[in-house]
Amino acid sequence: MSMNLLSLYIILSYINHQINNTMVLRLSTTLNLLKKRYGHGGKSQYCNGHRSDQIVTPINTTGKPTLYNKLDTSETTCTLEDDDDTSSNNSELVMKSAHDVSNIQFKLISDEDLFKQPPQNDVCKVCNLPLPTLSTGSKYYECCGKVLCSGCVHALELKANKDNEPACCPFCQAEAPTSNEQLIVRNMKRVQVNDAEAIYNYAHCYASGLSDFPLDKVKAIQLWHQAGELGCTRAYDKIAYAHLKGDGVPKDSQLTKYYWKLAAMGGSVNARYNLGIAEESAGSIDRAIRHYKIAVAAGDIESLTQIHQLLLNGHATKKDLLAAFDTRTAYIDKIRSEHRDEAAEYCDVYKYY
Repeated sequence: MSMNLLSLYIILSYINHQINNTMVLRLSTTLNLLKKRYGHGGKSQYCNGHRSDQIVTPINTTGKPTLYNKLDTSETTCTLEDDDDTSSNNSELVMKSAHDVSNIQFKLISDEDLFKQPPQNDVCKVCNLPLPTLSTGSKYYECCGKVLCSGCVHALELKANKDNEPACCPFCQAEAPTSNEQLIVRNMKRVQVNDAEAIYNYAHCYASGLSDFPLDKVKAIQLWHQAGELGCTRAYDKIAYAHLKGDGVPKDSQLTKYYWKLAAMGGSVNARYNLGIAEESAGSIDRAIRHYKIAVAAGDIESLTQIHQLLLNGHATKKDLLAAFDTRTAYIDKIRSEHRDEAAEYCDVYKYY
């Protein structure tokens, strides 16, 4: 849910009557930056006030839809075929190594660990700037497992279009896949080398019953467990959401919260926001604000609006809101670049904050 201009002006108007001119000046600078880009956090799905990430389809420089760079959509239809030396038994090989959900060992999570600042985002392999938190701010290359920011992806696509050449991976020189079959087979090769992102994508083939894959929620969750243990914390988001909805697993609020904690500690702003909502619903306002602040520091606009709402309701302080604005401004300054701005101005699918 984006923060629109009206909401921004409401915030500024309210604060203008409550705090001194120095603070208003500081907030005005941040608000102007937010208003330029509306500061939205991408599309989200909601269940009882909580949200789950939703993938946006990237497009190429011609403005036409291209292949999904995440395999978590039921809208794509394709057939898994052999490619070079890839065996048709790959799915069986992976499932033998996937963990049985019943054998998962749960660990005690202390508040000290939970409220630590999460690890810094990886950097783009081309421009060396931190990758944005927003999903549309980066792209995973199934050919070699590299992740590039939206600005570099857009620049490469523009150059290829100008030279009238196919877009290639800047590292392994593989051309962009021409079919979803090829995309899936490439992803499978990355699965075989325990690439966490590839396993995360692979799980969606079972979660959605994609192409020749049977609809199997249990296998999907097994694979998300494996991806999470290999470092893809967004996979824990998916497991949490499955427990929240009872999708392939029993509904379990405790397990939902447990997996949100794992995801949040790894840097998921969706999970951090959801933990804030859960704590706020339970009446633990101080803990909710701590979660929201961590999410805002990673660019999450919806957590910022939650802090503002708590201020209006008398449950947060002006200092909380000011601090949140400052940390989000610092985050944007850290990830912002001219080529990322150009990409975002070109199309929303390249938006990075």
